[in-house]
Amino acid sequence: MIRLLFIYSIWMISDKVIAQNSSAKIDVNKIFELKIDSIEQRITIHKWGVDTSCFLHFQVKNISRDTLGYLTNTCFYYNHCSLTIGNLELDLNAAGGCPFNSYKGYKLAPAGSFIASQWITALNLNKLIIGEWNMILHVPLVADNPTRYRVGGRSFVEHKQFLKSESRAKVVKTTIDNRKWKRKKKQLKQANQ
Repeated sequence: MIRLLFIYSIWMISDKVIAQNSSAKIDVNKIFELKIDSIEQRITIHKWGVDTSCFLHFQVKNISRDTLGYLTNTCFYYNHCSLTIGNLELDLNAAGGCPFNSYKGYKLAPAGSFIASQWITALNLNKLIIGEWNMILHVPLVADNPTRYRVGGRSFVEHKQFLKSESRAKVVKTTIDNRKWKRKKKQLKQANQ
């Protein structure tokens, strides 16, 4: 009986030690600062039609005292995250597939930052309204080790934490008319002949 009580006590103590280790992870919001610059609706007019794409422009800053690595994915689907603009909720890059993925890494010294633009998709991006809005962005990060974090947006990825940005940012529209350029090019070619 005493032996069983001893084994039970050891098991309870080891369980608490393991629980303390797993709960001691670093909060990603205390080592990185995420800021949304803007959401861009880019409309490109071609001779054969119109193409509309959306881009998320953002900045990530290292606010810790250590040099950190921050990895994004080349596959848009792996950069799955959520964005709320006013009352509109967007599930960014929720579906898709890629034949392969690689990482784009940023090495950030203390107070270092990088600015990036990512192509985004969502079912209701057509409901965006141009202007300045309150925005909340949640980006899932996974710690590969204490100094390297990667965006882990796929549904089966475990142990992710959410880096959060809450601020005002703009939704802007950019129009690129490629038809004019081709006409000008053709006119220049005819003028040179």
